[in-house]
Amino acid sequence: MKETLNHIDIALNTYGSRDNPTLILIHGLLGNRTSLAPLAQQLSSRYFTVTYDCRGHGQSSKPQHYTLADHAADLAALIDRFGGQAHVFGYSMGSYIAAQAAINTPQKIRRLILAVTKPKDDGNGSSIARLLQAHGLTPKTATETQIQAVLQAALWSPHTSQARRDALNAEADRRGREARIPILTAAQRHAVNQALVGFDLSGKLPDIQAPTLVIAGKYDGINPPETVRTVADLIPRSRFELFEHSGHLIHREEPEKLLQTVETFLTES
Repeated sequence: MKETLNHIDIALNTYGSRDNPTLILIHGLLGNRTSLAPLAQQLSSRYFTVTYDCRGHGQSSKPQHYTLADHAADLAALIDRFGGQAHVFGYSMGSYIAAQAAINTPQKIRRLILAVTKPKDDGNGSSIARLLQAHGLTPKTATETQIQAVLQAALWSPHTSQARRDALNAEADRRGREARIPILTAAQRHAVNQALVGFDLSGKLPDIQAPTLVIAGKYDGINPPETVRTVADLIPRSRFELFEHSGHLIHREEPEKLLQTVETFLTES
């Protein structure tokens, strides 16, 4: 389904009963609404869960220019569409969006989960752009094959076998195909990265009022644990959790632990 929010179309999926508390899950850069669908489905017995394609991604509108603030405004509008308050789970880029929304519209966020996050841009926009730059590439010039080749070492724990990586990647690709998720063009990849250039939440993270869980993957080469921990250190009502057997892809490498961790956090008094 699609909703028109802030004059653009946002593609989304919902799971569970509207009578339950709302939980919105936000994917990472170059992801889409199917990326966190397995987690959303598992949580849907107790929550009304929503996954959506961020602007510039998937089947949502793809403006030429937008910012992290635009992403956060989309999230705030989506929360309003589903009752005015929600728990929010943000993964990588999605965590920057979630944090920005928690800063801008604190009354809308009940509990906040920031997974494999960072407090600010390092000058390249996305962390993926930083890795590509080290190989002489950019999100605009690199092919999809080149991007995946550069990312593999940074995304996974070294203890995850190639066979398991291939199986998990194939499952993610299958979900994308079934949802008819289009592959982004070079210009569209450039736009999604440019939206993150220059963002800096570090000075405002102490203003976040919501109880917050910050999660890192021990072997994450995209947003390393020490970077993720700085976010937890800056948010007053936060706690830090390290996933010992994951790289950046905590939702694929340790899905059972992620589910348990999220469920426990959301039900704490």
